[in-house]
Amino acid sequence: MSQRSGNVLNVSKETKQLIQKQQNMTKLRHETWDDKVQTYVKSSLPEEPVLKLRMCVDLLSYAKHNPTLKCTVQKDWLNNLQNNQQKDITLRRSTADTGAQCFLLGRDHLPGLGLGIEDLLQSEINLNCANSTMAGNLGVFFAKVRGEHFMTKEVVEARSMVYVTEGSLVLVSRAVLETLGCIPKHFPRVGELLEPDDEALTGKAFAINPNPLPFLSDGTYIGDDKKTEPTAHNDDQAVVGNDNVPGPGQEW
Repeated sequence: MSQRSGNVLNVSKETKQLIQKQQNMTKLRHETWDDKVQTYVKSSLPEEPVLKLRMCVDLLSYAKHNPTLKCTVQKDWLNNLQNNQQKDITLRRSTADTGAQCFLLGRDHLPGLGLGIEDLLQSEINLNCANSTMAGNLGVFFAKVRGEHFMTKEVVEARSMVYVTEGSLVLVSRAVLETLGCIPKHFPRVGELLEPDDEALTGKAFAINPNPLPFLSDGTYIGDDKKTEPTAHNDDQAVVGNDNVPGPGQEW
């Protein structure tokens, strides 16, 4: 994410028209909730969780694969190896995405691994980003991903199929994060890391609205009788003002 302002990309003309109907106001920068003042305040975007990892091609996995796969590399890279031994490349800014199903690597990192696009294996998987756009799967390869244990300094290793996309992205998958011991296998669990006196704890029993509206979050009607589904194209808007905001101790 970036705090730079600009046009909204990859949206339909119809959606752009709806955006233009948003209230006339100064555009908001990123804001976070402040418990002391009980309102949202301007804030910088939080830094992305970054790991210092190393990577190399998992050469033996190609030969052991069923069926056997050929591992091809760039000739210049191979000729420059010392004692015919490959070395790890350093992935200086690896983003730890705890929701990523696959390990994504931008093609800009391939030269250090001795790979070109033509050396990748074909993949039938279509990669969808969190914003529902296509990531563009250029191919895959097998890799060893290594990190340094934060206490003992010993090498911790994981093996993974790596999906190559355009650019310089390094997105570490949940599976690799689990293997490297960065997150527990049962992650995420709400409240697991909270202290008993944490302000996020409300003291109330959790229950989703016992009488919910008969609509899913995408507007799909799931009630018994046939009714018109709500849509974002409705010109009617209701303004919620201070006079109908619930007071202390009250809920919607």
